[in-house]
Amino acid sequence: MSSRKSIKYWSRILAITGVSVSLIVLGIRAMVNSSVRSNECQGSNVANGGDKINWRQISDNNLERKRLESHKREITDVEISPDCSFIVTASLGRTAKIWDREGNELATLGSHKNSIWDVEISPDGSFIVTASLDDTARIWDRNGNEQAILKGHQRSVKDVEISSDGSFIVTASFDDTAIVWDRKGNKQVILDGHQDNVTEVEISSDGSFIITASRDGTAKIWSSNGNELATLSGHHGIVNDVEISTDNSFIVTASSDQTAKIWDYLGNEPEGVTTQLKA
Repeated sequence: MSSRKSIKYWSRILAITGVSVSLIVLGIRAMVNSSVRSNECQGSNVANGGDKINWRQISDNNLERKRLESHKREITDVEISPDCSFIVTASLGRTAKIWDREGNELATLGSHKNSIWDVEISPDGSFIVTASLDDTARIWDRNGNEQAILKGHQRSVKDVEISSDGSFIVTASFDDTAIVWDRKGNKQVILDGHQDNVTEVEISSDGSFIITASRDGTAKIWSSNGNELATLSGHHGIVNDVEISTDNSFIVTASSDQTAKIWDYLGNEPEGVTTQLKA
């Protein structure tokens, strides 16, 4: 699980248990990203030296900096901007909120008609995308002004990803499809080939290909212009998650069949490696 998805996982656990989100997330997120973002997140002791901290000697009270408690319902997701200057939280209460790094509320994103399940911040921090059970995703500027509504799905939008250069967006939906959109929210292509809900989507670091995971037990590799390149069909249960290596050389899928599988970028299970990971 990537650092970003680790934060998503725990924020969704918070949603289930009803625990409020704390700015401890800021410290953890900065630490796990310190190897690639330490130059961008200036002023964070954790980001500049998290590996030197003796975490066992720090109490929970010392870790927690501030609670973000303005939401009226459970928080489903949280993201931190690449420069660590702001935070975005999403909620079952149909809103997302922008906070500064000290926990002060800056804006409420309140146009969705149903719960918000996922939120993403662009790599340059200039815009935000929210995904909702109202069948839409929405693009916002970093000040919380709505820029576009992404209409095209027929059911809830489960996941959203932004390309590394910020030029396109991909949404995954319970309507069994994913859709590629340009930066302004114009529909480019529909990725239609799964037989059940699309659970997750990932974009390669160079933006050349996309991977979708589905409840139909498969993952699929697509070119960024929508051509289906391969089907990863080795699982015997729902494919809940998918990750692409940073060098785009291999893919890992995680399934309800209690296994994870390693694939090459063509969708083959490489010979000579442990391809089925089961505890």
